[in-house]
Amino acid sequence: MAKMKDGFIVGAIFAVLLLLGVLKIVALEQTTAVVILLLLSAYVTYYNAAHHKSLSTYPAIDGFLLGFGWIFGLVSLLQMLAH
Repeated sequence: MAKMKDGFIVGAIFAVLLLLGVLKIVALEQTTAVVILLLLSAYVTYYNAAHHKSLSTYPAIDGFLLGFGWIFGLVSLLQMLAH
């Protein structure tokens, strides 16, 4: 069974590929999908810190949301500061 760190790695890779333009989200408006993922990431971060356990029954889902949210947020912040 996948662990949280496995999900984190996949989420981080997904965020990098999305930022590079290799992947695109076509089911929803991409901006809306990214905002939803970032909000979920913030909530999972809060839940893990407050309760010291996974939000979902599959820790890999929590890891994916954390990996995506943190990497996407940090890269976006660095891009914004560079301009």
